[in-house]
Amino acid sequence: MSDTMLNLGTIRQEVHKMVKNLFYIGLLLLLFFLMLLMMLTAGWLKIVVDGSEIINDIKNVGNGIISNEENQQKPEDSIQENRLFRVEYHTIKPGENLFDLENQYGTNWKVIQKVNNIENPLRLQTGTILRVPVRVADS
Repeated sequence: MSDTMLNLGTIRQEVHKMVKNLFYIGLLLLLFFLMLLMMLTAGWLKIVVDGSEIINDIKNVGNGIISNEENQQKPEDSIQENRLFRVEYHTIKPGENLFDLENQYGTNWKVIQKVNNIENPLRLQTGTILRVPVRVADS
């Protein structure tokens, strides 16, 4: 009987050590994630997608947007070189999210989020009309 009690005691201690170690590993992962997030927001680290920096797209969106109406009135040749983006308007359909728009228009979802001041990119209301900047020319 004492052997069983001893085994249960050691098993309990080992489980306690394992849980404690898992807690510390989780804490380290959380600290690593927070450090990575701080580095991104401070500009020490930049995300590059398809060879272009997302932050540059966000900055350049306001510099050269032409609307759909302007684009339809002018031939493709007359777009000025300093205009890097044109605006497409998209009405949100049920179940659609910014990641779907990224795939459809080729514009990073963070750029669409920034341009439309969207707080939560996972909660878009059906029928909302979003401005989607679409790259006209490579910078």
